[in-house]
Amino acid sequence: MLRRYLTRGETGRLVLRVEGGERAVYLMQGEILAAHGPGEGEALVRVLVRGGALDEAEGRALLAEIAETGHAEEAIMGRVPEPVFVELLHQRFRQALLDFLDGEGEVRFEAMDAIFVDNIQVGHDSRALLDELDALRRRVAPLRALPADARFRPGPSLPAGLQQRRLQAVCEPEAALADLLERSPFEPGPTLDLLREMLDTGVLVVDRDVRGAA
Repeated sequence: MLRRYLTRGETGRLVLRVEGGERAVYLMQGEILAAHGPGEGEALVRVLVRGGALDEAEGRALLAEIAETGHAEEAIMGRVPEPVFVELLHQRFRQALLDFLDGEGEVRFEAMDAIFVDNIQVGHDSRALLDELDALRRRVAPLRALPADARFRPGPSLPAGLQQRRLQAVCEPEAALADLLERSPFEPGPTLDLLREMLDTGVLVVDRDVRGAA
């Protein structure tokens, strides 16, 4: 459905009702400009705290400010280095779009004259972005099929880079999939993709019976 509106060159938003609110993708003349879901501010702060950019007390203070003002970007800006801030918003956009693509239910389109929302992202090819996210969804589908209590622990191989080292640390001595996703310093989509890579190369192992189910 989303690709159809891109082809038409529509301006407006696609909305999907979900538990806790709605997921929305905003289009301007057939290009994806933004994607939002419930609790965007909380999700941004969670990644900053998990990743060590903020401590727990700073995270709580930031959440309180966001709850009071309703403006997550303004609250976060200046509290972390600009490159961290820019990447944070980029990854949140991708995850919100991924969540929309994974959603189920009736999607409605609301035409708009212009788009004025938080976290507008430009400079990408919307169709290529959708292709990329569709490929990610296929790659991580076996992991999404695992039970929430599937246990991950370090394997015999060494991590390939900082991101894998950080995720491996979350798995020491072991971690259930649900806990791992909750404690990961990355958004859920990239976390699952990293888990897939790390399982394939032996950096992590998962319960044998569960691995067989994947």
